[in-house]
Amino acid sequence: MENIKSLRQALTELTPQGAVVELAVLVGSLLVAYGLVWLINRGRRDTAPSIWFGRRLYDGVFFPVAALLAGVIARWGLKDLLPVGLLRLAVPILTSLVVIRLSVQVLRTAFPASMLVRRLERTVSWMVWGGLVLWLTGALPFLMEEMEDVQWRIGGASVSLLMLLQGALSAGAVLLLVLWMSATIEAQLLKGAVGTSISARKMAANATRAMLLVIGVLIAL
Repeated sequence: MENIKSLRQALTELTPQGAVVELAVLVGSLLVAYGLVWLINRGRRDTAPSIWFGRRLYDGVFFPVAALLAGVIARWGLKDLLPVGLLRLAVPILTSLVVIRLSVQVLRTAFPASMLVRRLERTVSWMVWGGLVLWLTGALPFLMEEMEDVQWRIGGASVSLLMLLQGALSAGAVLLLVLWMSATIEAQLLKGAVGTSISARKMAANATRAMLLVIGVLIAL
């Protein structure tokens, strides 16, 4: 709640001149991030799409991460000069974009031909943006209190709706990390494979992914 109050206060104290300066700094941060991604992507030997670098420069995870770091640095540098309301608002938005791009890229890399994944991508995006709106409006703490009051008795233990939701989010985060690890391992196994070795390495990659998924499910549970 303190972060929301301070953000609202910063936006209230924002002046037209300060808004112009912050907007220019924010646009500059995005341009710096785009230029950094372009430079790194230009020097890559392997130009195939990956989790960090997508088919376009802004598709991968690296662009929102670079923009987020640039925005945080800019906010830190201007905090004693301006209310930095716009920059403080941009940071959670860019953080949400990082989460969305990471989820989408990992799912696309792990399951490139799955139609279910396409629908899951939209679901993840709506969930992240919805959570951001609830947090910015201050409705999230009240919603969490209401979910905490909704409880069931399961096996002699009291379980709330909030606990189930937190468990589902934790499990999703663990499985996402496992899929990222398996995709990285698969890319390394298939790199430079030719002839009959492709099938053997593909089998090894699939076995590794299955093992990691089992471990991930056990950790999530």
